[in-house]
Amino acid sequence: MNIKVSATGNHSFKLSRETMTSGKLKTIIPVNSMGGRSHDTLTQMVLEGQIRSSAETAVADETVKLANWAIENQDALAYQDVTLTSDMSGQVVNNTQFSDAFVVNYTESYDVRSGVGSFTAVLRQNKDDLLKVQSDGGYGAE
Repeated sequence: MNIKVSATGNHSFKLSRETMTSGKLKTIIPVNSMGGRSHDTLTQMVLEGQIRSSAETAVADETVKLANWAIENQDALAYQDVTLTSDMSGQVVNNTQFSDAFVVNYTESYDVRSGVGSFTAVLRQNKDDLLKVQSDGGYGAE
């Protein structure tokens, strides 16, 4: 399976299948104390991948743009459109777009033994725009 991520906004970037190792989507539904479904729902995207050196590829590492977005603290610049696409054998399995995403958590780690760096980014859709989350794909169904 191939995983790709693209973001458009003030810190635009594209993370290719060579960079991405995992993409997860999660809907967080708090427990309502009255026993019903809560309307305070959150949608989250977790991105994991490798930090590649310029010696490994002729293409500049786009993860630095993701890292710069993560530390953005000006409200107007903190939100971007983000699309997570997973495909297999050329067929899109899932394509999910957050229209107003922001970074909740960003972590980088480095291993001197293997010489590999990795990152994990947790993104959320702005709660006010939850209904703008779009998800589609093949899923092998008609």
